[in-house]
Amino acid sequence: MATLISGGHGFFMGALGQKVLLDKFWPDIPHVVMVENNSYPDYKLDYLRQLGSEVRIVRAIRTRKTRFAASRWPRTFTKLNLWNLTDFEHVLFMDADAYPYSAAVNGLYSSIEPDFLGATTFAKNPNRFRSGMLVVKPDASRYADLLKYVMKNPVSIGAKLGDQGVLNCYTLQNNIEWIRVCYHWHTVVWPKRPRNVIIGHVRPKPWQSDPRLPCGKTFGIHPYVDMWKRAILDTEDKYGRIPD
Repeated sequence: MATLISGGHGFFMGALGQKVLLDKFWPDIPHVVMVENNSYPDYKLDYLRQLGSEVRIVRAIRTRKTRFAASRWPRTFTKLNLWNLTDFEHVLFMDADAYPYSAAVNGLYSSIEPDFLGATTFAKNPNRFRSGMLVVKPDASRYADLLKYVMKNPVSIGAKLGDQGVLNCYTLQNNIEWIRVCYHWHTVVWPKRPRNVIIGHVRPKPWQSDPRLPCGKTFGIHPYVDMWKRAILDTEDKYGRIPD
């Protein structure tokens, strides 16, 4: 299983909580954290390693700068390094604000083996996939092709919508087949308290759930955010204070 952090303390905290929850529900799978070079100090990366995460320094990927190119998600294109993790046959990817909340998560990884990727779709557009959770097949030639593609005209490749737009345009323009994953596997968890979440993309981000309170210290706001906060407290109990 892999995630990406490319800047910001919140996403570093997200990767920590993700690792602890992954150990709770699927302890035998490796947790690879892709990190852009020089985006975090060594002491933070060492803390991740203490938890058992495998830190991999990866190439920073950016699309060409134009007025159209997304300023909201400039670092998300680095996610394309997933296709360069060629020591794995398949990789389950979760954004650093998406978390496993059920032991059923291992059923997803074992049940689909895409040639390119598998993902959930949008309820209003089943022909477009969401990229916050992906199962991908790493491939060196595909990785090289994606690097060339991301440098094309940002308008034509959907760069305004970050890596999600780029990947959707890439599959469409190249007639690439991808596997549709049942929607319940990957849920955007708003504070409506949905049940039976397998992988939850938490909104608002758990480290932003209440800016007035110390991160990880207060409970009762949202059940899935509470699980993440408990994971953070458990991390500090076992490994010491999380570095700022």
